[in-house]
Amino acid sequence: MGSNYESLVDMCSSSLMNQIRTFNEEQLRLLLDDNRRIDGMIEQMPQFSTLRSDKETRLIMCKSMAESNLAMEPTFNQSREKLNRTLNEVRGLIAAVKSIEAEVGDDSGPQNLETTSALLQAAAQTVEDESERLSDKLLDGDIEVDDFIKDFEKKRIRFHLRKIKAEKLIELSRQPVYTPQTAGSRPYSQPIYPHPAAGYRQSGAFMYPTPAYRNSGFM
Repeated sequence: MGSNYESLVDMCSSSLMNQIRTFNEEQLRLLLDDNRRIDGMIEQMPQFSTLRSDKETRLIMCKSMAESNLAMEPTFNQSREKLNRTLNEVRGLIAAVKSIEAEVGDDSGPQNLETTSALLQAAAQTVEDESERLSDKLLDGDIEVDDFIKDFEKKRIRFHLRKIKAEKLIELSRQPVYTPQTAGSRPYSQPIYPHPAAGYRQSGAFMYPTPAYRNSGFM
């Protein structure tokens, strides 16, 4: 845009100077005495009309974009609030999962994890049933809409938290448990002794010559 604008300005200046060079002395004097003549000459140039048309087009585009942005502002604000709520829920879920992992520890076996998961699933189903009963109350007109929204949102959050905790416990229970082998758990191997030679007999871990071997003259 900048280079095009400068090019049009240069063309206007060049065209204007070419016209002025053709003026006689009287025309030049009138031009100096009345600046409106110069303005009129500029406005009659085709390049000036192009610049003015381009300016009007860009003003219309900017106005349209501004109106579009203003119209989208409520939607943007709602989306941003929803995103913030979702992020807060995700942070809460992450904290809950970390809390479960800390509480479970390394001493809990798969059976304990599965039992806890089953209890959490049952608790989640209880909250789900409460949500359905709350919806029935709204349909029957036994509860106000504002109260329904507040209570229903709390129950849904509790339901999802318990469900995620249960799924995480199932995942942990299916992971293999690694028990490092200690030094005391290694199998004990008996020492291997050589077979006693001729003239020797073995008692326990020691070998000594027999009486016949001592009397043979070799001892």
